[in-house]
Amino acid sequence: MKKGGRWRWKYLGKGWQPPEGFTRPREFLEALAGYKALLRRREALLERLAEAERALS
Repeated sequence: MKKGGRWRWKYLGKGWQPPEGFTRPREFLEALAGYKALLRRREALLERLAEAERALS
């Protein structure tokens, strides 16, 4: 939290539980990695389709 233009930190304690629906960092990074892998696969497939189209022309 920023207060007066400076970052202020507040210790939440050992027993703090994130709110329902809150994504844990590890789960988010795993999902992001999966998404990026899908994007790379999509780009590769689009390139292969473009090559096939050029070959058929």
